[in-house]
Amino acid sequence: MKTTRIAWIAAGAAATATAAWLAFRPRPVPVEVAAADRGDLRVAVEGIGKTRVRDRFEVAAPAGGQLERIALRPGDPVASGAVVARILGPEPAPLDPRARRELEARLAAARAAEVRARAAVEQARIASGQASRDLERALALGRASVVAESDVEAARTREGARHEEVHMAEAALRQATAEAAAAAAALGREGSHGRPVEVRSPAAGSVLRVVRESGGPVAAGAPLLEVGDVRRLEVVADLPSADAVRVSPGGAAAVSGWGGGATLAARVRRVEPSGFTKVSPLGVEEQRVNVVLDPEGPGWEALGDAFSVDVSVAVEEVRGAVRVPASAVFRQGDGWAVFAVEGGRARLRPVALRARAGGTAALERGVEPGERVVLHPGDRVADGVRVRAGGG
Repeated sequence: MKTTRIAWIAAGAAATATAAWLAFRPRPVPVEVAAADRGDLRVAVEGIGKTRVRDRFEVAAPAGGQLERIALRPGDPVASGAVVARILGPEPAPLDPRARRELEARLAAARAAEVRARAAVEQARIASGQASRDLERALALGRASVVAESDVEAARTREGARHEEVHMAEAALRQATAEAAAAAAALGREGSHGRPVEVRSPAAGSVLRVVRESGGPVAAGAPLLEVGDVRRLEVVADLPSADAVRVSPGGAAAVSGWGGGATLAARVRRVEPSGFTKVSPLGVEEQRVNVVLDPEGPGWEALGDAFSVDVSVAVEEVRGAVRVPASAVFRQGDGWAVFAVEGGRARLRPVALRARAGGTAALERGVEPGERVVLHPGDRVADGVRVRAGGG
């Protein structure tokens, strides 16, 4: 009888101890987990950009006088050489010797600039022809696997750049011709008895902005309107200088956030060599660098001048890397680490971070595909702590 009582007491004590252990043992920490996988990762730098017309011309008054009201409005098409404004000269008055010498010097300078512009057009056309021939040779060698695809792409980029230089040289020639004509018209106004001076557009395109709409007195050199071809756009994005050094001409870029659902393709044409200081929304001074992109492919016809866009420029393509959500990777001393889930417990794993982009991190070592890692590990997660997947 006594032995039975002792057995019952021992069993009760064991049950009590077990219940106490179950009640007071540490509960698993609820965490969110994700499985690592293997794949490619496109690393890009991002920023805010703005579209602008590549060849923008400011039309100014060639001489002082009475400006007639400008009837053109932004968006109106204009042809090269079309009359965009008229200025009525003052009452006949002879030019004093100093004014005449100034106008004659201005006309001589304008004609010299026209000559230089014609020579620049010829040089640009010769360079463009050579670049086209180089591209044809590179394409032939590429098809024969004699040169690398990067060499073919470089030849294509040079050919496109030389072609654009021809357009820019021709536009400069048109502007120089218009300035020479305006200078000649200003010089010929002496004794004109108020004959109007016709101000002509230096290039074909559309009216971008009317600076002076109302008629009235206007001084020589005063801006009247801006003209440009909205079909020839470029994108200028200012990136932090630390990101801009990773961008190279010819690199692929994506443009989004312009109001449409599609992502537009672009390519880096130039990384400007000089930076500038810009104050961030948080009041921090940052060094920024302008990166200029050329549109590629369809969809750009919906955009105009000075439209805001989001820019993403590819700087690296990581292939076949182990990928985990970037929220699983954290600093550990001088390196990086994750918490992997093993047998219901969190295990600290040092990892080698190769790249990070778009919420995803590419690792060189430390985690294998299929292993689960803890996302957003908090202060309660430590090496060896029991965890329970599912958050909560």
